[in-house]
Amino acid sequence: MGKYKYIASILLIALFFSGCINFLRSEDMRLSNRALQEIKRGNYRDAEKLLDKALSKNPDNRYAILNMGVVYFNTDRRGQARDMFNKVIAKSEEKENKEKAQDSNENWALGKELADIAKRNLEYMDKQ
Repeated sequence: MGKYKYIASILLIALFFSGCINFLRSEDMRLSNRALQEIKRGNYRDAEKLLDKALSKNPDNRYAILNMGVVYFNTDRRGQARDMFNKVIAKSEEKENKEKAQDSNENWALGKELADIAKRNLEYMDKQ
């Protein structure tokens, strides 16, 4: 009987940590989505604060990185914007999972892969 309690305890601990990781993962996405709403309103200061929090929870969140690039671009920090867009592209090349925009402040970006959005943003910057 002791063996089964031990296994059950290990499973509960594993489920607890798995739940914590999923909570953190979903929290960074919630923050990133809230930031996008602020970007849509032109409220880049609040968007940046939310994105800083999202990236502190998950520095690999490509949605938050892309949105931070948009914030930087719209607040005349083009070098930092370029860095963020390039980071999205590099991270997308590392992973097989090609994440797509489900929402955007630009209609053309809906359903597009994040790396493609970042590339288009870089092209736009180069024309400016």
